[in-house]
Amino acid sequence: MNRLAALALAAVLVAGCYVPSPKTAKTRTLSKQVELGDADKVELTVSMGVGEMTLAGGATQLLDASFEYNIPSWKPEVEYQVEGRTGRLDVSQPPSVLAAALPKDVRYVWDLKVNEDVPVYLDLDLGAGKSHVDLSNVNLTGYDIDVGVGELFIDLSGPRQQSLDAEIEGGIGKLEMILPVEVGVRVVVSGGLGKISAIGLQQADEGHVFVNQAWGKTDVRLDLDIEGGIGEVVLKTAASTI
Repeated sequence: MNRLAALALAAVLVAGCYVPSPKTAKTRTLSKQVELGDADKVELTVSMGVGEMTLAGGATQLLDASFEYNIPSWKPEVEYQVEGRTGRLDVSQPPSVLAAALPKDVRYVWDLKVNEDVPVYLDLDLGAGKSHVDLSNVNLTGYDIDVGVGELFIDLSGPRQQSLDAEIEGGIGKLEMILPVEVGVRVVVSGGLGKISAIGLQQADEGHVFVNQAWGKTDVRLDLDIEGGIGEVVLKTAASTI
């Protein structure tokens, strides 16, 4: 059983809802583009119970997405509507995905690109799998991330146009974050976490609170809360990754 299938099976068994695995078929590729319309800001919700996902900037429209899947009933769902001047974009798996254990030959991969100029509030709900989220060039106004049985890499380096107060809730897995150098950063880590590594940051006196050298010296700042269960947290500044 591969890594993804094992993680998904663990999540299902813990939830007590194991049913026989669905049948795989020929891998299908679905491309989806979404235009911004009349919105001048967007709330983006991404819900992925199992699978591998990449999210980054680079879209010429609001969203440029590619999906690969080989279980026909697991075709991803994309919905968009504009209310007033706010666009609400929802990218999700069908509700039936976590009702079964994954077969070993499953392929479920999302590649999402969003527009870098449009102000975006990001809400990520991730389960079992591996996600790579590069927000270094995205005009991010805030985010809320819930990570389950899996791994998440998130890059928050790059220029920040406004301050961020954001929260990540972690389950069983690993979280790795790349943080900016020239913008003040404070990260508060709490909960029953496992190993915590902070590279390029200093630990404050009050416990699991980490700051970079620019903290308190810039008008724009990142104030991040990480609340987790069992797992590993790795914090790095962009300079320490070179």
